[in-house]
Order: sequence, then structure tokens, then C-alpha cells
Amino acid sequence: MEIRTGCSGWSYNQWVGAFYPIGTKTSDFLKVYSRIFDIVEIDSSFYGIPEKHTVENWSNVVPADFAFTAKMPQAVTHDLRLRNASEEARKFIDVIGTLEEKLKSILIQLPPSLTFKEGFRNLKNLIADLPSGIGYSVEMRHDSWFVDDTFFMLRDSGVGLAWSEIPYAHVPPVVTSDTIYLRFVGDRSIREEEFGKVLKDRSVEVGLWAKELKEKEDMIKHAYVVSNNHFQGFGPATVNLFRKMSGLETIDWTAKTGQTTLF
Repeated sequence: MEIRTGCSGWSYNQWVGAFYPIGTKTSDFLKVYSRIFDIVEIDSSFYGIPEKHTVENWSNVVPADFAFTAKMPQAVTHDLRLRNASEEARKFIDVIGTLEEKLKSILIQLPPSLTFKEGFRNLKNLIADLPSGIGYSVEMRHDSWFVDDTFFMLRDSGVGLAWSEIPYAHVPPVVTSDTIYLRFVGDRSIREEEFGKVLKDRSVEVGLWAKELKEKEDMIKHAYVVSNNHFQGFGPATVNLFRKMSGLETIDWTAKTGQTTLF
């Protein structure tokens, strides 16, 4: 099983000094980040389709073996609520597909208010219309989705059920494809200005998901594990916590970036 670990987003000024060396330019954040972690989730795409030249630049500044995942725009999932959303989804995929082999998965993040009853047929239709050759995972934020009909549909489509530690629902560790997209999301109780240091102990939750991944590794070819700053306050630290609990070597970003001190 290949495991890649990283964060949701990279453009955080609050990380300067704690993760990025003092003096790092905003325009160099991704370049530095990609020398430390091997995957990143493009969170900004949730808010709108990026310009193609922006995506090309992202691809050009990272190593050839670096990986991206990207969130489907909220226009598809929240505004249209998956209804007749195929055209909007394809517009996004046409742009984000510029990443080519570096693009490992597109995350379809459903709103907490979208239930199985309202959304199942629309989700099934959307998935059927998505271009092949790209990995997809669905993050469901309402407990009504976690039934056999959902799991069978995802398996038949080769789409993954995202494993997510979220406050909205209790996501079961069900495997529906050979790829697991594990997300440590958290809530909004940690403010953005507090990012850059660990403010919550979430070791129990991280340990449980690490255990689930280990127990099911024979069913999985690829695992993409990302952490949001809101989960503990500092995404990179959560990544290292997961790595430690998974028996993986933790990452010393001070050594990788040439920093003499972390803080």
C-alpha cells in the first residue's frame, strides 16, 4: 500500500516560522511545501475554478513525483446540490486536468444538509457523467448516506468513500475502491489567526483511523491522507502524528528547509 501524507492547502502565512522558513515569499510556499510532503489537497478549488495558467504553475514548481488532490467546486455540490451538475463539473475537470498524472483524486464534498433521499440519484448520475481516467472520492456529511445502496453504487463506479473525521457525521471505514482518501477535517473552533501551533489533542481520533487503515491495507493500493489546520491548529503536526501512529517515519521539515529552529 502506497501512503502519501500532506495537508489541505499550503498558502498559510501563519506557517511562516513554524513550517516555512522566516522570509519565505508567499509565491514560494508551494515550492517549499513540495520538498517536505508528497501530496497536497487543493482546497481553494472548492470556492471556484482556478485559472488554467495557475494550475500549470502549480504543476511546474513541484517535483515530478509530487501529487495533488482537488476539491470539486461548491457550485456543483452546494449550489446545484448535484442536480444537472455534470457540465459544471466538466468545466472544472478540464482545467484541473492540466495537472495530468500528478492529479490523484478529485474530492466531491457533499454539504451536511444533503441527505441520501435527496441526493442519491443525482450523485449516481453525476458520477456516471464524469470523465474516466481520474480518481474520485465522495465525502458524505450526513449519516443517512451510509447504507448498502451507497456502498454498492460507489463500488460499481470505482469511486472511493472518503474517510473523514468530521463533526457532521460518523463516517464508517468502508472500502469501496482501491484508493482511500483519509481527511482530518475538524470544526471551526480554531481561528485562522491561531494556525501554526497545536491547540487540541486529537491523538485518539488519529490513532483510530491509522488502525483502520492498517487493518484494511490488503484491500488498498493507495492511501492519501491530508489534514486541515482546523483539526488541531497545525496541519503539518497532525500529519506527523498520523505518521507516528502508523509506524511511519516522521518528517523533520526544519532539516528539509534548512531552518535552524522550528519556532
